[in-house]
Amino acid sequence: MKTLKLLRHAKSDWHTPYDDDKLRGLNSRGHRDIARIAPLLSSYLISSQSILVSAAHRAQLTIQGIADMPSPENEAPLNWTVDESLYTFSMTHLLSLLGNISNDFTDICFVGHNPAFIELINYLVMPPLDNFPTCGFIEMKLQIHSWQDIKEGCGKVSFYLTPKQIKKGSV
Repeated sequence: MKTLKLLRHAKSDWHTPYDDDKLRGLNSRGHRDIARIAPLLSSYLISSQSILVSAAHRAQLTIQGIADMPSPENEAPLNWTVDESLYTFSMTHLLSLLGNISNDFTDICFVGHNPAFIELINYLVMPPLDNFPTCGFIEMKLQIHSWQDIKEGCGKVSFYLTPKQIKKGSV
């Protein structure tokens, strides 16, 4: 069995003009959502053998914001690697990346973007999600022995969390 975790970047800043989409930062709601969700995600992220983060500034700010939040689980530093190839909006590109992961890894996390993430989630698990919001997190248990065996419907959601769930107190 393999575990795949996806963390969508927090709400980005669309009011500031950027020459390059990768440079876009976070807006105030994005920062609030990180503060809201971080304490509940620390144990899930610490258990990941590898955290790969999109080269987009907003994705890096999201993981850094979570790492900076005090939590009993994050006494050890949270480590991640920026991966240029995760700056993608294509599910097929994500499937290709997953197929190239070493089978020494059983638990990985990607920090990145929709629509690639929602399409990948809906490819892997049933029933499909209607939405994967900004700063949303999902953990999926994949019924595979090798990352190269990934296929449609091979996963089950084991944990799903959004900032709105926390705000409403349904966590």
